[in-house]
Amino acid sequence: MLRRTTLRLYIIFSLLKGKVDTEVKSVLGRADVVVKTKNDIFVLELKVDDTVDNALAQIDSKGYAIPYEADGRKVTKCGVSISSEARTITHWRVVDEEGNIADEQKFS
Repeated sequence: MLRRTTLRLYIIFSLLKGKVDTEVKSVLGRADVVVKTKNDIFVLELKVDDTVDNALAQIDSKGYAIPYEADGRKVTKCGVSISSEARTITHWRVVDEEGNIADEQKFS
């Protein structure tokens, strides 16, 4: 299920002219999706039957965004929660470089 969701995100962001990398390796793990546009870099962590808080905590604890900080583009972290039962995204949160919630949506 996670691979299928990752593939769908890859296709969507590719169509939006973003450079998309999946399962990007770092010293401490792998970021699920990294999207690079002209002005921005988005680091996405997807969690199945888990919380966006845990997804965002993993981005920080594993240092997934660190390699992009010196790039000059705005780095945004995105936590995504997926329900295996509903087979869809149930909650996502976007956090800016300062750690402030930039956007969030929950689905019932």
